[in-house]
Amino acid sequence: MSSSMKRKRPNLKRAAKVGEDGQGRKTYGVSSVPVNDEVDEIEQQSTPAPAVQAQIPASSVDHDDALDTDSSLSPTNSTSPIDPSFLNSTSTLSGSHPGFGSASSQTITPRGQISFLPPSLVAPSEDLPIPFGRPEVWAEHRQNLCEALPYYRAYQSGSYTHGGLAHGFLLDKDSGERAYMDEEIVITRAGGGCTAGDNGVMRQSADQSRSSPHIAAFFHNQECRVPIVLIAGSENPAWTCPTQTPYRYCIMDQFQVTHIWAEKSKRKICFKFRLEKLKLDSKSWWAPSNSPLPPRDRDFDTKAECRTCDSCHQESVQVFEQAWICLIETCSSFWTVNGSEPPVDLSYNPKFLSERSKWPAHHTPPYRIKPEPFTDQRSHPEFSYSLASWKGLVCPKCGRCNSRSYWREWRCATEGCGFREQIQLALLSPLSILPDHGVETVGLALPYDKWERKLINMSMDLTVKHWRIHTYEISKGNVITHFHSNGPLNQMPNGPHDMFRELQGADIGLQRFTLKSSPIKGEMLTKHFATNFGMPYKYIVAVDSKGFSEAPSVIMKGLKYLTDAGRKTVSMVDGVDGATYQNCNELLALGYFEQQSISYHDDGEEDLGPTIATMSLGGDAVMTVRMKEAYYSAKKHKGTTPIVRGCQLYKERFQLNEDEATMSKADLGRSKAQFYDSARQEKTRLCPPILTMKLKHGDMVVMHGHEIQKYYEHQVVPQGKLRFALTTRYVDPAKIPEEEHWKGAFEPLSGTIFNAHDAIDDADSGIGMESSSQSSAENRVDDAFMADDPSTSASHAPFSHMSDAVAVGPCEQRCSAPEHVGYGYPAQSFSAPERTMDPKCLDLNRNEFPMCTNGSTYHAGDVLQQSPENVTQDNSESEPMSGIIF
Repeated sequence: MSSSMKRKRPNLKRAAKVGEDGQGRKTYGVSSVPVNDEVDEIEQQSTPAPAVQAQIPASSVDHDDALDTDSSLSPTNSTSPIDPSFLNSTSTLSGSHPGFGSASSQTITPRGQISFLPPSLVAPSEDLPIPFGRPEVWAEHRQNLCEALPYYRAYQSGSYTHGGLAHGFLLDKDSGERAYMDEEIVITRAGGGCTAGDNGVMRQSADQSRSSPHIAAFFHNQECRVPIVLIAGSENPAWTCPTQTPYRYCIMDQFQVTHIWAEKSKRKICFKFRLEKLKLDSKSWWAPSNSPLPPRDRDFDTKAECRTCDSCHQESVQVFEQAWICLIETCSSFWTVNGSEPPVDLSYNPKFLSERSKWPAHHTPPYRIKPEPFTDQRSHPEFSYSLASWKGLVCPKCGRCNSRSYWREWRCATEGCGFREQIQLALLSPLSILPDHGVETVGLALPYDKWERKLINMSMDLTVKHWRIHTYEISKGNVITHFHSNGPLNQMPNGPHDMFRELQGADIGLQRFTLKSSPIKGEMLTKHFATNFGMPYKYIVAVDSKGFSEAPSVIMKGLKYLTDAGRKTVSMVDGVDGATYQNCNELLALGYFEQQSISYHDDGEEDLGPTIATMSLGGDAVMTVRMKEAYYSAKKHKGTTPIVRGCQLYKERFQLNEDEATMSKADLGRSKAQFYDSARQEKTRLCPPILTMKLKHGDMVVMHGHEIQKYYEHQVVPQGKLRFALTTRYVDPAKIPEEEHWKGAFEPLSGTIFNAHDAIDDADSGIGMESSSQSSAENRVDDAFMADDPSTSASHAPFSHMSDAVAVGPCEQRCSAPEHVGYGYPAQSFSAPERTMDPKCLDLNRNEFPMCTNGSTYHAGDVLQQSPENVTQDNSESEPMSGIIF
């Protein structure tokens, strides 16, 4: 709290009068908090809640919804008022303070907006009155707020701006000097140019400019009359809050920007906004519980006085009661009264607070406060993997904002709510999610990798049929190997195509876990889904691990692929046929939806072995490797810091270390000063990527050598709708409790994937192309059936066959189309030699979604293809419609 605020409160205790607005009600400034002996007098005069900064989202009640506006809701006649805001919902009232406390005594169910009322999750404050109602939408964590609401996605700043407009604004902790809030008006400052003082209070430390993006957005909103959704946090100081806040983040309502002006704070220019609630005929939920309903008749004509400045000849409204001040920051008379600075204890002009602007009744704001659950979009095949789907939703029962934490369902985190909804995941073929102009090569894969040639030695191995293997040596014994897959390898039985399908159909327990270290205050989930098998592995989050004996077959297939890739990499480095390779005993499975990723990190935990292998299934991804800032940035250098080739001022660091051993203390000081002067001239502290790999479906990457994890870090950014990654490691059992050792035990599969070319018919050199006798899709039908036949599996599978039940297609009838094998539908038996394809089933080579039209039942993910004979065309001329669109 600023010193000026501390000085104002004693005066207000002596006289709780600031003035009356145009409707005969008293108004209060930011620190106009009445003391206890003044409360009764103020309430009897129909005074609104003490004004201050902003706070909570609100459910509201119209006049027509009130039970009795003359008696039962009277602030002086009711000792146990019924909260009219609950008339818009199904609510449980408790005690004499509706909207707070534990659920108990009375239930009202008129409109059915909310069917479960959770108790307050914020400790009540004795200094603040009970609010009139509860917010319709709320959240307990910032990430949940940002992922569930379309109008607020700012993880760190107060305002969320996009496309040059402000969509949402969070009022939390400190909104600056003279912050104000009542039932309908909020006055707050713009963000930017502030730093935290020793006491944690934000202070204006730099001038703000109306051209800055956040402030310019508010001007744009005001000019075009675009509303903003306000959100109130629970960490506002008690002296700024009108009522208690029931949850951490509470959605208030839609507001319009009516005034923007500049003033000075700590001699720095800052901008203030006056925001006015749109719906003036309803009572705000954050109003005190015993305050009256808003008046029916509004005065929209009376406005605060405006004057033209003699210096800049521009108008400024009289914002403050004490004097008119020019509020144009470029004016020579800006923020002065008769040539002097304004008084310290400024209070707002009552007419400025009481003026109202009418919102056009025939226009609906762009956003709903409570977004509707996804309904129409769910039938679209790609919706279940889309950004809109995984971001989260607002619980239709209790109004809580929830991130999507589980791969296969939405689940509300409110205890006792119980809302859960299964998500119908569309089943995508591997080729349906190829990027634009993407192709699955029929021969040697195309290399798109880029590397820093001065730092990395690249070698290439083309000795294994169908495989392109690139090895990038960063230092001796420390390599990254990229195994490029291709169409024939991906299409093999039990290969990447089959594994991608099985991962979609199997429930392997994918979910988003809480980060150990969050970049924002409060809990934050990973931006990907994960599950672990084998030895427990606590990487950037804590993930419960299942034993390999509990793992579905697709996990064991991935384990085989990655074990072979890891052993081959080690054999190329050591030259002893992989004898030093440590068999992996842990597998982390990750799932990515649209725009999900994993940021820069390393896998350098002490209990891990030197070899880490990962397999990419589904959409493309870009993996980048860079040096860690601690070793790359010259500013971070100390005498004990290892000097890694490619770091900033590489030669100068060696010279500095030599100087420390040979120079006198005085000369060494000058040498260090010169070095760090040069370090400050470096434009960036982050290392650009030294290696960028384009990971295609079926590709594998092996990182071998402890120095890679010690000095470097990597990130993976998927580029498609759906991607899975399987990553294996060796975890030292000595670091794991003995009772969990069984989880890492498994029987390795025989054979090797690098003999996979034996399973590919050499005569079929045109895989993926149509032939006169048989299509490639039909060839793959043979392979799929033969792989499921024990008598043929040995000659066709790249390693010992793992039997899986063959599944039926979405039409719930038996179908032998290969697109339906392994899609996770209820298993039914059918004769393997049957090769009659439903002509309406889509060829796997087509960039479309698999479906079958044998029956009349369809599921999410099915795409109905109408045949020409079923389409009726009407070529007759149509009559023009009457009326006009306006």
